[in-house]
Amino acid sequence: MKFAVSKEERYVSIEPEEQNLTASFAPALKTEFVLLSNEGYRNIICDLSSTNYVDSSGLSCFLVGDRICNEKGGKFVICNPSKSVLQLLELSQLTSILNVTSTRSEAVDLVLLNELERDLRD
Repeated sequence: MKFAVSKEERYVSIEPEEQNLTASFAPALKTEFVLLSNEGYRNIICDLSSTNYVDSSGLSCFLVGDRICNEKGGKFVICNPSKSVLQLLELSQLTSILNVTSTRSEAVDLVLLNELERDLRD
């Protein structure tokens, strides 16, 4: 599976370059989330601009990413989901668990707001 990865100071953005996020690609994405976390990133934005379909393995990836970020006090945000992916997230009730935004800009704002709140607490 190919990814476009953009590393910023406070977050990393990863965009799977696959139209279908299925069982054949899910392990690579989970591994990438773990590697990014091990590099010290606690905030991950998963940009689904290129993805039109997600199966249960793909949904599992999102839950893994969310858990990894939550354990480090960060945020995992999905942005730019297609209509069908958003419907699947809603149907599976994952929109109540995961952070989902319609644009990358909103995702960045959500992450930076979380970082600001974290800095103020510390």
